[in-house]
Amino acid sequence: MLEENKYITHEVLNTRERKMYRYIDERDGELKDLFHNLDKKLDLDRQRGEQTIEQQGKMISSLDRINDNLIKFDKRVTKVEDQSNAHERNINNIIKVSEEKKAGSVQITVAIITTLGTVLVGAFGVAHIFF
Repeated sequence: MLEENKYITHEVLNTRERKMYRYIDERDGELKDLFHNLDKKLDLDRQRGEQTIEQQGKMISSLDRINDNLIKFDKRVTKVEDQSNAHERNINNIIKVSEEKKAGSVQITVAIITTLGTVLVGAFGVAHIFF
């Protein structure tokens, strides 16, 4: 074996160290770039999350207003239903009364015709006797 192979020269050691430091610097640069990219992404996600929360707050307030309007509308619909039921009962009462009056007027008309017929027959009978 050769004696020279056992020892590392200063120049070879410096070359290896430089290569090693260059490799470390490259990887450190990559890690820094990745860290900055991750930091940017996290900041962007945070901003998007804040915007989402803000939009959800606006949606909740809009839904509350819609709910209030629907509650008011429900009360008005209930009131209209009650009024329509009352009007329907009144109309039914009016129809019933008009039918009763119509039936009464038919009876009165029949009674008047019968009375007139009786009076006329009686008048002809009496007139026959006198004339």
